[in-house]
Amino acid sequence: MSSAPSAHLPVQPLGNRPALDGVRALAIAPVLLYHSAFPQVFQSGRAGVDLFFVLSGFLITNLLIEEWNRLGTVEVGRFYARRVLRLAPAMLCVLAFVWGAALAQGGLGTTPAAMARFTLLVLTYTNNWASALHSTSVPAPLGHFWSLAVEEQFYLVWPWLLVVAFRSRISLRALLIILLMSTAAFSMWRTVLWEINHDPFRGVFGTDTRATGLLIGSSIAVARHLGMRTSRGFAAILVGAGMVLYVLIIPKPYDLEGWFMLGGLQPVELAACMMIIGLTASSSVPFASVLESPVFLWLGRRSYALYLWNWPLSLLARATLPHAPLLSSVLAILCTFAAAELSFRYLERPVLRLRATVAARHSQPALLATA
Repeated sequence: MSSAPSAHLPVQPLGNRPALDGVRALAIAPVLLYHSAFPQVFQSGRAGVDLFFVLSGFLITNLLIEEWNRLGTVEVGRFYARRVLRLAPAMLCVLAFVWGAALAQGGLGTTPAAMARFTLLVLTYTNNWASALHSTSVPAPLGHFWSLAVEEQFYLVWPWLLVVAFRSRISLRALLIILLMSTAAFSMWRTVLWEINHDPFRGVFGTDTRATGLLIGSSIAVARHLGMRTSRGFAAILVGAGMVLYVLIIPKPYDLEGWFMLGGLQPVELAACMMIIGLTASSSVPFASVLESPVFLWLGRRSYALYLWNWPLSLLARATLPHAPLLSSVLAILCTFAAAELSFRYLERPVLRLRATVAARHSQPALLATA
């Protein structure tokens, strides 16, 4: 068992933070609105995806660091097993539904051959590059799986890099510097790439052009384990300002030119950073009570299922009611809520219990260096 040198005791485990489920609710809400029949009204639905990226990078990196602190290693095989158990059952269920709906509705604008090719890409988490490089036609009902591909490609590499860093006795402080430099490099890269080709597909769907959110989230997790703390008042300011900035972004178009602002970072990434730091760097934050309200918690805890089901159900509703966009949007939302609840209650929650068994751990701590 290998461990990094230590300069202090590790911080308390993150544990269950309901307010972070509320952040998931903030992320899924604009996506649902963007998938409606009136996307021109809610133009920045992809901002929700960027918020998901930052939050996911934070949670996964925090989990991996806490595991190293307990075990002196990261059991990468178990990490991937947990990911499969979390993601695959609901995804396979939605894929089966999409196939059935597409065949019943004459393809929903696609063909069985295109569906088959793209389904293989979805199952191997490479479908985002088909969109980014225009290498194959993207069947509309499967288009939303791109964000899952970006995340899983990142997590295919990131745990191994962390293991190498910790076994090489790289300190958390040095790791944070590396992450921040990597974030800056990827930010500049996507800005330069946009200037070269002005290809929105390459900018929106490429793993390299969307990695900054995941890297920012990972940086926050490392900073947390360096002992990042703030006063209750400043934490409230961060969370409140982040929420206001995020709400102001939602009606705006997803502006690739805006990547020149903030040194290549998107405003939504800044908003996500402020909210997550504020919610995790202080033990008590006034705005957390808003994010922990029943509606936010319901949406946040079902956000994965909501994301999977909403787009195909929206397309199906539009095909069924082509001349009633408002009614089709309302019907799609209601059906999405019902499908997400069934998925969460009868598929995801039972599988999570199984995942708890896979996640059984030893308790021997091995501490990380900070200097």
